[in-house]
Amino acid sequence: MHKQELLHLHALFAEVRSFAETELDATVDADGYERLDVRSNAVGASRADHEDATFALAAALDDALDDGNATDGTAAPEATADRGVTRR
Repeated sequence: MHKQELLHLHALFAEVRSFAETELDATVDADGYERLDVRSNAVGASRADHEDATFALAAALDDALDDGNATDGTAAPEATADRGVTRR
């Protein structure tokens, strides 16, 4: 994924977080994301920094919005710190 695409994805997740907190009254525990101190509008941040922030925010959103059930009625898989993504 190119940096520009990653910036868009990061911004989208930031909007989802805002919606979840304001409209759904969800509690998004994004301490890990906040500690990275890379916001979606930080165009000067490196691609790797945005990737780390995007994955941290995605994991926080997954935890906050997961109802614990997959569509087939089985338990949803647990989020892991290492999503198996390798950098190029």
